[in-house]
Amino acid sequence: MGIFTWTDARRMPRRPKDGYDWISADKIGYGGYAKIVCPDGTEYATDYYYGDGIFGCVDAYEVIVDINKEDLPRIIKKYGYKRPFLCECAKLLSEGKSEREITDFAYNKIKKEHGNEEGYDWLYKEWKRNIGIMMCCDDKDNDNLKYPLKITSIKKKVSYDDLYPSYNTQ
Repeated sequence: MGIFTWTDARRMPRRPKDGYDWISADKIGYGGYAKIVCPDGTEYATDYYYGDGIFGCVDAYEVIVDINKEDLPRIIKKYGYKRPFLCECAKLLSEGKSEREITDFAYNKIKKEHGNEEGYDWLYKEWKRNIGIMMCCDDKDNDNLKYPLKITSIKKKVSYDDLYPSYNTQ
């Protein structure tokens, strides 16, 4: 797993004069407090963010899928030709299949296509996470979600609607 960080949703992030990346002061830093804020008021916090995408024992990319389930048909339409396997999983999720059923589907599909080849386990184990990456890693995609990912270093309770979308800084 790589290092994942985003801009802090407390304000609209700024770019430096060269236009590359984001100003450091607008980023969620490693080693400090950070939390995901959801539209329903749920917050997933960590006192020490390691850059692994995990906040309070939940994966940021899985949270984005959960809060945008109604947007999955649009995602499938947009990415179906590029990511058919993930879009099949997203379609099953949008149809109300359980995560266990989708994991079983993914496992069987991967085993059928790749047998016991090494290096493919992550595809069925992390299907939901990878759908989330597909949904929000590109800033334009995150902006176009009904509920974009919002991560902040603000410790007090804060309303989702008072925050800006967080942008990937990789």
